[in-house]
Amino acid sequence: MRSITSVLFLMFLVFMALAPSSAYADERLWPKAPQPAATDNRSWPSVDWLKLKETWLAYLNYPSSENADKVSRQLPSQGHVKYTGATDEHDAVNFVYDNLGMLSRQIYSGDRSAVRLGFRLFSVSDAAFSEELDIILGSLIRINPRLFLLVLNENQWALKNNQGLLVNFGGDYVDRPNADELEISLRIAALRSVDDPSLAPLRDECLQLLKGMQQTR
Repeated sequence: MRSITSVLFLMFLVFMALAPSSAYADERLWPKAPQPAATDNRSWPSVDWLKLKETWLAYLNYPSSENADKVSRQLPSQGHVKYTGATDEHDAVNFVYDNLGMLSRQIYSGDRSAVRLGFRLFSVSDAAFSEELDIILGSLIRINPRLFLLVLNENQWALKNNQGLLVNFGGDYVDRPNADELEISLRIAALRSVDDPSLAPLRDECLQLLKGMQQTR
């Protein structure tokens, strides 16, 4: 019995001596060590939150086109900021969101700078804030469809990322399918009235999206 055990032990030693060391170094035979998380190298837009709050307050106090432009210059032209949870960030975003009434009045009055500002605000808005912007800017379609298309043409990323811009009618239309259908029809008619050749491709894209929504509702 001892001789058999000795032979087996000697065979094991020979196998160990002859086996290529790389077999035991092969990473497939051993669990990998945890890898560090990939670094996010994207360049996120940044905002001076204190300056945004300051210029927004100035706009509320004197809602001129010039002051609207000053606020717009504090915001990224496209893309969305990366929220950090900082107090200044939270305060500024909420302050703007809680005081959109003045902006909506200037948008409906036809101030192009105010409409541009409305689009710029998407760069700092969260879900509820974005929905409110959809409702405000979308309402301009029936009031001034050409102005809506002119500024949308400068911000076509907004339509690609958010079709609610065309069909978010607000809480008054919830569970009212007939009112919903009427609003879509009136927006279609308003957009059809725009005969500017430079806006025709964008107008037709909007019409196609609205007609698609009309068929699915």
